[in-house]
Amino acid sequence: VTVVVGGRAQRATVRTGSSYLSQSSLALVFGLDGAPGADRVSVRWPDGSEESLAEGLAAGFAYRVTQGRGVVERRRLAQ
Repeated sequence: VTVVVGGRAQRATVRTGSSYLSQSSLALVFGLDGAPGADRVSVRWPDGSEESLAEGLAAGFAYRVTQGRGVVERRRLAQ
């Protein structure tokens, strides 16, 4: 996942399956440095396809993204 804010890109990878009887978190967290939202978000899926999400994903929310469907859920984070 690549998030661009103010011309600066941040990248993070979801790692599935880690070791016996455990799993890594599927959530990624990006710092927006006070910006009201991300300028651009793109996801590269395991099959190599890339998907750009709608511009203007607002700060302060958790988003669930599904391949081919984009954002399928938006939930406000606790302050």
